[in-house]
Amino acid sequence: MNSLTIGFSNGDTWESVTSDLYMLSVGKHETQVSWVSSQPDVIVIGAPQGTEIKGQVKRQDDERSVVITATVSKGDKKAKRPFLLIVKSKTTSKSSVTDNVRTVNVVGETGGYSKALGITRIVMSDGTKIDKTIVDVSSADQIVDRGQETGEKLSRLLMDQLPGDVSDELAVEVQAGSVSTLANYGMTFQVESETAVLTIANDVLQQMRKQAMDLYFRIVPVRSALQREALAGQIVGDPVVRQAAGGTNAEVVGTLQKIETNYTSYLTKLLIPFNGIVPVGDSASYLNSLRVYIEHHDGEKELVAGTIVNRNGSPYGIEIEIGKFSTFALVRLGSLGGNSSNGNDDQAGAKDKHTAYVKGYPDGKFKPENKITRAEMASLLVRVHEAGQSSVSTFPDVLGKYWAYQSIMDVQRMGLMKGYPNGTFKPENKITRAEMAAIVMQWLKLNDMASTKAKDTKGHWAEQTIARVMKAGAMTGYPEGSFKPEQPLTRAEAVTILNRLLKRGPLYGLTVPSWPDVPKKHWAFEDIEEASKDHKFQLRAEGGETKIE
Repeated sequence: MNSLTIGFSNGDTWESVTSDLYMLSVGKHETQVSWVSSQPDVIVIGAPQGTEIKGQVKRQDDERSVVITATVSKGDKKAKRPFLLIVKSKTTSKSSVTDNVRTVNVVGETGGYSKALGITRIVMSDGTKIDKTIVDVSSADQIVDRGQETGEKLSRLLMDQLPGDVSDELAVEVQAGSVSTLANYGMTFQVESETAVLTIANDVLQQMRKQAMDLYFRIVPVRSALQREALAGQIVGDPVVRQAAGGTNAEVVGTLQKIETNYTSYLTKLLIPFNGIVPVGDSASYLNSLRVYIEHHDGEKELVAGTIVNRNGSPYGIEIEIGKFSTFALVRLGSLGGNSSNGNDDQAGAKDKHTAYVKGYPDGKFKPENKITRAEMASLLVRVHEAGQSSVSTFPDVLGKYWAYQSIMDVQRMGLMKGYPNGTFKPENKITRAEMAAIVMQWLKLNDMASTKAKDTKGHWAEQTIARVMKAGAMTGYPEGSFKPEQPLTRAEAVTILNRLLKRGPLYGLTVPSWPDVPKKHWAFEDIEEASKDHKFQLRAEGGETKIE
């Protein structure tokens, strides 16, 4: 069983599969090996050809997580071994793979020892960055040797991030031989990231050792502010949450994340760190209101109370025990705010109050230069534009379970966004300034011809569109006379344009910036404040708004 592996093509590895797979049908000592795919429409297990079986990979419009399970048999004896494979979407490919870009450490419970492991950085064509490490047998031997010297029975793999170069996904592989080594010594093993701490007790490792299991862990925090808001809205509207809230508000706090592994039915502790969300003044009532929302891959949804864990005398996180891995979020019940007030109160009739329609990131920053995807723009547009819901998808690359599915359907129905000539929407593509100009033209219903002003738009497909929105003053070019139509739109540019469409702001009169990365000297400071903060205001004679208390 230990020697059983999956063969990959074209440099693939388990966390980024793009090509077909190859498996053995006959193992050592004349054992028979059969394979089953958890998603046979994504990975098709073929018939044995000699001693080999081909797994045909059929990539979908979105990423899929597939568990391939091998059953090894001889006579009446059988054993199973599962493998986790992340099959990337059909439009995604690998841009680069770099070994040893940095190191992470495995440390003892009290820091009595430290073992460095190398990180491989995989960059996909859509910009996704995956940081992966492997606990091989040699590393496990060294960890156990040092644990024996210090007497420590807990090994913590610290999957730290580099400031300014944060990955989008973390991938950890613990080889079967390493699981056996850790189990035999009596070690408990932890995988610890900024957003999750996974603990596999020694008795569970013992059970896994008997199955000769490799362990695969994948942690994917939701870092897009717009995607987070859309998912949070779905969560607080879920009947499971509404029933628990009992008529009061609920809100999602902290970081949403997806955690995946190759096993089920082995109990694992999951600790979700608070990372500063708990207020200092009234922590007891806040902690009592917290629950963990879980959406399993099989569609089951739960809201679990969990156990508060303290470190150094202060609340550190909330811990639950799980037997299968899923999407996780912290929900606060009975909150004052809730997640539904993201619209524009001015459009609803209030003349002295505006509600924020875009938020910052969990780290407290706004990140004005971050680029916006087409899906994120669809979510923003639906939030600020009057619209009923549309229910039928016409895009093969936007499936019903996609986080922005409803928003994309709505903006298509409203005529604000369209797909591409090949019928796709390409939701993860960064939206360009030219595409934003097309949205503005549809919003304002600009039909009159206009002369071309930007020097780099002649002959461009959006030449007349750009000319019209520039004439209307909804979008402007750059000081040197260009428009840069193919340049991706930034968050700062997006809120500035949307404010103009909504006839909101800019917001003046602020003495202290709301965002540490948007100082008062930032070119879009007043527009970012207008879009991202609830506020009362009065109109200025010279244009814009003045914030009032």
